[in-house]
Amino acid sequence: MAGTDNKKVAVNNTTGVVAIKNNNSIWSYVKGRGPRKFPGEATDIAYDHAQKKLYVLSKSTKRMMVWNPGRNRWDAVKNTRTDFKSIAALNGQLWGATTQNAIF
Repeated sequence: MAGTDNKKVAVNNTTGVVAIKNNNSIWSYVKGRGPRKFPGEATDIAYDHAQKKLYVLSKSTKRMMVWNPGRNRWDAVKNTRTDFKSIAALNGQLWGATTQNAIF
């Protein structure tokens, strides 16, 4: 469904996948619909199933961003650092590993 040039993939529900491609573009694939390209570029991705929120790690700012469907854009997650290299989300909690290997 999402092709072969994926760097990172997150399953957002039982019928959808969001992928970061090798060129850092962000794409959504939902069964029965065509692919959708999100704005911006990312290096990591996470989906919080409990809160139904999609997060990415912005390539340009290294900040955690959350998708705002009402505004059709990425919003910065408040009080996050700018040196993350990977992120995770679980049950409303966000996790990140920094370039110095610290975990927050």
